[in-house]
Amino acid sequence: MASIFPRDTSAYDLKGRLNGCVAYHANAKAPAYGYDPHAAPGVMFTLFFVISMLVHLFQTVVSPKWGYLTFAIGALASCFFSAAIYYILCQLIKTYGRRYSLLPPKLCLIIFCPADVIYIFAQAIGGSMAAKAASQSPPGDFNTGTHVMLGGIYFQLVSMSIFCVLWLLFLFRARKVPYSRIHALTTSFATACIMVRNVYRAVELCQGWTGYLITHEVYFCVLDGGLMALATLIMNFFHPSRCAGE
Repeated sequence: MASIFPRDTSAYDLKGRLNGCVAYHANAKAPAYGYDPHAAPGVMFTLFFVISMLVHLFQTVVSPKWGYLTFAIGALASCFFSAAIYYILCQLIKTYGRRYSLLPPKLCLIIFCPADVIYIFAQAIGGSMAAKAASQSPPGDFNTGTHVMLGGIYFQLVSMSIFCVLWLLFLFRARKVPYSRIHALTTSFATACIMVRNVYRAVELCQGWTGYLITHEVYFCVLDGGLMALATLIMNFFHPSRCAGE
């Protein structure tokens, strides 16, 4: 992997950074993504996810299933959003029968939720290691922390891929069951959004902190924030409790 941050931080193109979101500048202050993020996307995403969280919270209160609270949490912390998807599969298995699933509902949660916890810890530990290296003078080696973070992303990507197989297998086996097709489609769409986002984040970090994806804001807005916004929005409009008739 290439060097994460430039070692020479003595020069700083202030004018270039004040002109808005620019391509990576080799002399930008470390740590930096090489551009100044635009305020508008940040404000819009913040407002959107807060509103979505409040709507999900209301939908959970009026629903008999408190497991859907993970949607509200996931609106602000995307790593928890996948837990809500796991919960949906568990509810479908309980409702329509164990025979349609390779795993019992409780085992699904026992396997996949801890996998997300491992991912969260890997991101936290790796991020703190990279931040500690960045604070040194001169900057230390960022690769160890980055590899820990990347390992966490890979782990979640594999875990989510296995879940997708189980999800599709359930839908195939239960294809003659009169469950809500809208429910299945919206959950599949949200799952696809999470998967594409995970792939993007893996490729982004593989390129390093000075790679093309991480130094161009548009990819973050579309493939990270944008995809999670679509996933949370579709679950607001087609909440599982309402679509499943609970």
